Amino acid sequence: MQIDEKYIGMVKTKNKRKYYTVTIFASLKNNGRVNTLLNKTIISSASLNDIKQKVNDLLINRYKIKEDEEIFISSDFATYIQHFGESITCCKSKYVPDKFHVYKTLKDKLPDVIVDDYSLNDKGFRKYLVKRLDEIDDVDARKLSKLLKRNSKCFEAYLDKDYLGCSQEGQNSHIYAPRFGKYANRFSPSTIEKLSLIREAKVMKAKVILVHKKRELPDYIDTSIPINLYLEDPIKYVLDTSEMKYETAKMFNAIKYGGC
Repeated sequence: MQIDEKYIGMVKTKNKRKYYTVTIFASLKNNGRVNTLLNKTIISSASLNDIKQKVNDLLINRYKIKEDEEIFISSDFATYIQHFGESITCCKSKYVPDKFHVYKTLKDKLPDVIVDDYSLNDKGFRKYLVKRLDEIDDVDARKLSKLLKRNSKCFEAYLDKDYLGCSQEGQNSHIYAPRFGKYANRFSPSTIEKLSLIREAKVMKAKVILVHKKRELPDYIDTSIPINLYLEDPIKYVLDTSEMKYETAKMFNAIKYGGC
């Protein structure tokens, strides 16, 4: 499972707010230069609690996950993502910082240090990284150092063949950014969720069913009574063009009588 957020302009606030996005997938297929996520489900919400509930429901009902199974939760260094597993009650989970953010931070802040998946899992080397990162006055360096101090084994999954990486920023760019990233409009959270649902359904090739809580079907309809007994001819209004100028009357007469 991979998690991220998109910042979108919302009503009643001058600043953009977080809109949470999640992709759950079972495996991936390599198509040369591109990886395709298989059996994936894409969800989103303006509410973090709503996302947590949806994830649990999907893991149980769609992916049929068992309590003794474990999933990876992968993304950047955001604290809420590191603790997201605490809200998953249906199975075990393990947070894994995605390689892009880890390697980019180390390359940008410690360009003289050469790292790979194996060195990141060396205890002595991790201590050395923490020491070097603590010497740098930078937000990302501090986040990575704090992560290593709290969870020294966070890179173990890099050596696990079952860990399939993280591409949620790419999902955000492909699904949400084209609709919300280029407009100055501000949306209500519920509107964003509805628009996002349509885009997500298109990507997943899923059907969207439109319902309205105030337009529920009646529990019982008496089909023994012919419906046409209750229908009346609709009131017809005839457009009078007699007082119009010639060109205007000509146009409206054409509309009335099917000429255009």
